[in-house]
Amino acid sequence: MKDCILEATLPNGTTVRLSSPAFLSSIPAGLMNIRAFYRSVEVADRLQVNVSSNVDVSIPCRVYSLSLRLLDPDGNPFKDAWIMVSLDGATLVNQSYPESGVALDGLLSGRCLIAAGFKGFVVAQSSFDLNSSRSIVLTANVSKLVVKARDLLGLPMQGVRVDLTLPDGSSVSGFTDANGSFALRWLPAGDVSVVLDSGFEKRTLSLSLDKSLVESSQVFSLSLATVSVTIVVLLLVLIILPPSRRLIAKAFPIEVSVEGRRGVAEAYVDFLSSRGLSVEEALEFKNGVASILVGEANILPRLENAVDHAVLLVSDPSVIPPRREIHVLVEASGPEDVKAVSKLVKEYSGSMGLRAVGIIVCKEVTDGLLSLLKELRDVEVVFTTRRILGV
Repeated sequence: MKDCILEATLPNGTTVRLSSPAFLSSIPAGLMNIRAFYRSVEVADRLQVNVSSNVDVSIPCRVYSLSLRLLDPDGNPFKDAWIMVSLDGATLVNQSYPESGVALDGLLSGRCLIAAGFKGFVVAQSSFDLNSSRSIVLTANVSKLVVKARDLLGLPMQGVRVDLTLPDGSSVSGFTDANGSFALRWLPAGDVSVVLDSGFEKRTLSLSLDKSLVESSQVFSLSLATVSVTIVVLLLVLIILPPSRRLIAKAFPIEVSVEGRRGVAEAYVDFLSSRGLSVEEALEFKNGVASILVGEANILPRLENAVDHAVLLVSDPSVIPPRREIHVLVEASGPEDVKAVSKLVKEYSGSMGLRAVGIIVCKEVTDGLLSLLKELRDVEVVFTTRRILGV
């Protein structure tokens, strides 16, 4: 063992001090007493050796090693933690935790204390009597927080703002992803305040971070507006949409003025713009002639032999990156028009590679029209009326 001092009292009474390992020659026969010291502390029982011939002597010393690993709840090395190790009150380690772990050698027996800190909180600790070499594995007491937002149909809501006040008083903000989830890890134990804002309503809740995974799912409903000086536009619809639908779910309720409005397409453009959705381009096809409503019309394709309709390139700038989708607006009166909408939606989606939604505007939503939705496959369609749009 390095740094160990051997004190040997020879048979003739002479005392010598040597570093381990030591070699002595020409020793007179008789009893020799040996003591071992490490850092000025005697670390072995005194050994008496009867010297009558050449002899090898090994002395077991009370000097130990300690290895330490700090893991997160997933079993991976815990990053960004601070580690402190003390022995009988003397600090041995006080530093950021290295992912490779901590290894200490040449430790004397005593009371050992280990503590791991993270963001001002003690997330793991251990204390024990060190009387043998030890290998310690600690798991940090931290949590992964997952907040989910759903609409009344159970579909995930992307772009819901999430504001957190953490146990240490700091704040974190973000938005739900395409799965309607916002996740944050790792957080020290304690209470966290959560505020979710869908743009229509807010949810405020308090969660206790008392286990490795804390989840909360919130369902947002949409309130109805009333008619005042302006017309309240509310899409009363039967929606047959896959979980990928996003922008159209944000498109109600709002108030828009009908003053100066020329037709259904202009009304719908006003409707989306008032809701905070960006209409990048909009074209209206009537009798085979296309007119530009919004933008320069250098992105939207011009479909051949198309029925009368309006097509809009819509984006949601409230999320990063902004989401884009196509809205196809058709004034319909019968089954043929519903099938035409379905065909247009598929053609626009296929030509641009974006999600497309069909908006069917009719005088009245009848049971017959609604029943047609059951026959549609792989297409997203919404019904509304001219009266609701205020035209």
